[in-house]
Amino acid sequence: MFVRGVLPGYPGRPGAAYFRFIQSAVRTHLVYRQLVDHLGGFGALPRVLDFGSGHGRLTRTLIGHLRPEQIWACDIYPHAVAWQAETFGVNGLVSVSRPDRFALTGEFAIIFAGSVFSHLPDPLFRAWLARLYALTAPGGALAITVHGEAFAPEGQTIGPDGIGFAAWSESLTLDPQIYGMSYVTEAYVREAVAGACGPAAAEGLARFPRALFESQDVYVIPGPGTDLAGLQLRAPPLTSFRKVGSDSGRWVGWGLEPNPGRQIVSADLWIDERHVATCAPREGAADILRFFPGAPNPPVEWAFDTGSLPAGAKLRVELRADTGLCAQAYLQTLPEGDAARA
Repeated sequence: MFVRGVLPGYPGRPGAAYFRFIQSAVRTHLVYRQLVDHLGGFGALPRVLDFGSGHGRLTRTLIGHLRPEQIWACDIYPHAVAWQAETFGVNGLVSVSRPDRFALTGEFAIIFAGSVFSHLPDPLFRAWLARLYALTAPGGALAITVHGEAFAPEGQTIGPDGIGFAAWSESLTLDPQIYGMSYVTEAYVREAVAGACGPAAAEGLARFPRALFESQDVYVIPGPGTDLAGLQLRAPPLTSFRKVGSDSGRWVGWGLEPNPGRQIVSADLWIDERHVATCAPREGAADILRFFPGAPNPPVEWAFDTGSLPAGAKLRVELRADTGLCAQAYLQTLPEGDAARA
C-alpha cells in the first residue's frame, strides 16, 4: 500500500511519503480510540485483532496501550506478519484466501478490519463477515471499512444487490478476482450483516461515513450483548501549509473538517515547541475541494505572521475542531540561502 498507494504521490520525496504513512496511522488510531473508549477503555480489552494489518499501520499505535501478548496482527503477506512479530513482539498469524480455512480461535474484544472489505467481492465479503463475527467476544465489536457507492469511479456499475466490484488493486501479487476494489450501498452492508452475523447484529449496526482515510465508511457491528447506542466515530480534521515565506515571515495553510455539521474552531502555532500565536480560521481555500469531492463542509484558511525566522526553525500548526480532535502540519526552515520546505 505504501509503495503503490502513497509513494507515487510524492515523487522524489520518500521522506514526505513516509510522514504521510505515519500520519495515516495516527488518524486511524484516533478513530479506533473512540471505539475503545465506548467499550470501556484499553484496560477493559483482553485481546484485540488487527485483521489485514499490513506492516502494522495500526499495530504500531496499539503497543503503546496494550501488552504485545494482547494483540494479534493478521495479514495475508507472511513477511508483513513476521516483521510485526519480530519488531513489536505481538502475536502474528498469516491469513488465507478462504475464510473456512482461517485457523484462528478464541474471542476478541475488538476486531478491526481496515481497508479489507473495501477490496472484497460479494461471496468473500459475506464469508469473511461470518468468520470474523464468530471470533467477536460478547461485549465486543467488529469494525470494517468499505468504499461507499459515492466513491465508485466513473463507469463502475453497482449491481442490483448493492455491490460493484472491479478486478484491480494496488497489490502486485494478490489475485484481483478475490482482492480488487469494491463499492457498496448501505443497504447491501446491512443485508450482508443480517445474513452473516444475525438480525440482532444488523439492528445494532452503526455506520460512520468517510470516517477513515477520507474515502472509507466505517461500520461497527456489535458483538453479542454490545450496545453501540451513543457511539460516535469522528475523523480528525485535515490541514497543511500551502504558502510559505521564509523572507516575508507569513505562513498560510488550509483546513478541512470531514464530519458533517462540525467545524474547525482554532489554529495554534508553535515555533521550536514554543506556543507563539492563535488565530480563528476563516472560510477560504476553496480550490482544495478538487482533492476532496463531496466534502461535507467548506474548507478554511489560516495565516500567521512571524517575521523572519532563524535557519532550522521548526514550525507546527495545530487545528482543533469542535469534535475535540486535532490535526497538525509541520515545516522546517532550511539553512540560509535555501527556500523553506514543508
